[in-house]
Amino acid sequence: MKTILKIAGAFILFIVLIQMCSDGSSDSTASNYSSDNDNPTSAAGASSGLSTADLKEMLESDRKLLADAKKNFVFEGDEFTGGGWYKHKLWDINKILHKTLLTANVNQDGYAYLVSNYYGDDWIFHESITVKIDDRVIDSDVVPTYEKNNVHENTGGSVWETIHFTEERDNRILSSIGANPEKTIKVRLNGRNYHKDYALSKNDKQAIADCAFLSELIKSVNDKEAQLKAAGAL
Repeated sequence: MKTILKIAGAFILFIVLIQMCSDGSSDSTASNYSSDNDNPTSAAGASSGLSTADLKEMLESDRKLLADAKKNFVFEGDEFTGGGWYKHKLWDINKILHKTLLTANVNQDGYAYLVSNYYGDDWIFHESITVKIDDRVIDSDVVPTYEKNNVHENTGGSVWETIHFTEERDNRILSSIGANPEKTIKVRLNGRNYHKDYALSKNDKQAIADCAFLSELIKSVNDKEAQLKAAGAL
């Protein structure tokens, strides 16, 4: 008899435990559902703590700034890939052909990189640059002359050397110039046996700053649009 009572008691306890677990699970599910639907911070702004309304407002502001920023550029599109590059109007090829200067390229996704252009009557075969912004000195990575991103051309006794500092090999020189266009900025082209020093002009400093700004705006707009689309709010 005692054995039967023990079995019955255990069975009742088992049923009670199952019921308790079931109730707890139901409460948890209801709580999560309520949180997802009632929380004013949507999935679009969850990572930044912004509401959908805030993101939409910021996106609209960024789009207006981007439209204004693009006025300084000409977009050269590629009809096969759908992509393309923004070229600053200051750096028209006819204006910079016989100049030693720094320029920059920005593509449709906001990716940007710095370009070092040398013009002269003799090669220096530069493979890197050093930039001095007031008292701060920044060295780029070395881009060897045999690489495809280090281009050499010559005609009529004149030579051109162009280094494309892709893959962030400028070590943030582009963004540093972009943040300090009002400061004195000097550049050294580091050649194999010689170097070439010059100061960036006011216009070139501002053009590089325009490129850095355009790059950040494009990425900001794309990021906000992606967040809102993921939340079904765009």
